[in-house]
Amino acid sequence: MSDTVTTNEINEPGEGWFRGTGGAIWRMALPLAPDLAAAHAAGQLVRVNPDGTPYTGPSTVPPMTAPPSAKAGKRAWVEWAVACGADPEEAAAVTKHDLIDTYGQARPTSPPAVDQPDKGTARQGALDDEE
Repeated sequence: MSDTVTTNEINEPGEGWFRGTGGAIWRMALPLAPDLAAAHAAGQLVRVNPDGTPYTGPSTVPPMTAPPSAKAGKRAWVEWAVACGADPEEAAAVTKHDLIDTYGQARPTSPPAVDQPDKGTARQGALDDEE
């Protein structure tokens, strides 16, 4: 296996490179699956170039325009809260019920926090679905 990155790997349509909180870089299909999009919005996945340098291309996640349903998992509500201006770590730390109470009627203040620097401190377990 070669360490050389080809032009095809960089420009492959429908794929992007992402760095997780542990520092590993993965190639993922775009658009991201909902759980990965929520991790991306919460800062747990950061879009990068294949060599790990910051990605400067167009946004990879479309902005959210409406809150998720009450039946949606906590990850979707964390993503919505972040789109409405919440701190990703603070949103991940509260319960799904608290997110619904606080952000159920809110509207996004700006596009969701995409391709932001990786804080590396948000815990994956904090985003597990709650009932």
